[in-house]
Formats: sequence, structure tokens, C-alpha cells
Amino acid sequence: MTDPADIDAARRRLARAEAGLLDALVAAGPVPDGFDAERVRIQARALVAKRREVACLVSPGLAAAVGPRFRELFDAYARASPKPAGGARADVAAFVQTLPRDLRPRPARRWLRRRLRPAILKHR
Repeated sequence: MTDPADIDAARRRLARAEAGLLDALVAAGPVPDGFDAERVRIQARALVAKRREVACLVSPGLAAAVGPRFRELFDAYARASPKPAGGARADVAAFVQTLPRDLRPRPARRWLRRRLRPAILKHR
């Protein structure tokens, strides 16, 4: 029969390895022992690309609004910042806040009109 202390020790080792792998995949942490470093780097790049693609799906004009540096800037943001709670829209909002002011997209006209309409009507 297996000793419960051995099982607990194995679970702790597994938990550390999983945490290390997660850190390497989404937070640019070091690749833990026992994992193929090149495969982990490839998967980490794929996860950043997927995150970028989802950002573009929920905010279709984002890449065009930011311009030719969008991929470089988003990828740097994604590697440095964990995904915020609140999903892809929160991720886009957090990304936009990291951009230099001159690269931040202007609000969509319809959104701006909806926001300004009460103020315009009030002053008529």
C-alpha cells in the first residue's frame, strides 16, 4: 500500500510543477524542470496570439485604430499582464489604457453621440 505521506508529497510536487508551467505559459516565467523549453515557448506564443485574436474579435476596429504597431504592442502587453477578470472586453480596455495617448483609439462616433446627447439636449 502507498504511504499517505508519499501521496501528499507527490501532490505538492505536481502542484508546484503545474504552477511553474502556468507561469511559463502566461507570465513569461522560467520553464520548469522536466518540460521541453522550446515547446513551452511555442505554446506561450500561441496563447498570446489567441488572446490578440480574441481582442480583435470583440473590438473589430482595434488593430486599425492602433496602427501598424498593434501586434507588437498587444503582444508586449499580453506577456507582461495577466488577463483581467471580466473577459475579453476587460482585456481590451486594460490594453488600451497601456497605450500612449496618441495611439489610443478614439471612441466610436455612435458611442460618443449617445454619451453626449443628454448634454446637448440639456443646453438647447
